Amino acid sequence: MSLIDRAIFTHLTGGAVGAIVGDRVHPQMRRSGDPLPAIVYERASGARVQSANGQSGLAHPLYDLTCWGRTPDEAKQLAEAVRLRMSDLDRTTVAGVFIDRVRMEDGDADLIEAQPQNENNRVFGVSLSFRVWHREATPTGA
Repeated sequence: MSLIDRAIFTHLTGGAVGAIVGDRVHPQMRRSGDPLPAIVYERASGARVQSANGQSGLAHPLYDLTCWGRTPDEAKQLAEAVRLRMSDLDRTTVAGVFIDRVRMEDGDADLIEAQPQNENNRVFGVSLSFRVWHREATPTGA
């Protein structure tokens, strides 16, 4: 797990979001049948700012966060808690990573997923995207 991934995980397992999901925050995928509600996060892009001297140490990856629930309302309530939790990250250090700012991008999208073992047993999701500007280590000269 990268440092910024660890910071995202740490932040999402705290506060009001942590009270809802506990440690059910998963990188990249949630196994079918895992307890709900839960969050899945993944880095959709790993953009970095370059300067004339090379790497600047400023990165701005895009994270997709999917909030899963047993009902559409549960997923939407979790998504709102996540939106509020992510919006309070500006100019904060989490798990040793300085996060300069976080911006939600592209609104949100509703999802539905049928469980393979039972087509009638569905889970509901809301997908959110956040651009996370943060500081990262740069290579030292040889």
